[in-house]
Order: sequence, then structure tokens, then C-alpha cells
Amino acid sequence: MFFLVIIQSRNFIQRSQSLPHKKS
Repeated sequence: MFFLVIIQSRNFIQRSQSLPHKKS
């Protein structure tokens, strides 16, 4: 289940970078 956390983290980072930081 460790790799799951890494995948989710990466997805979150990618999404954050994809869209602007409008959601303070």
C-alpha cells in the first residue's frame, strides 16, 4: 500500500501544477 501513497501524491502534485494556484 506504500506505492499507492506515492501514486496519489504524484497525482496531486501533477494536478496542482496543471491548474493555477487559485484555490488558496
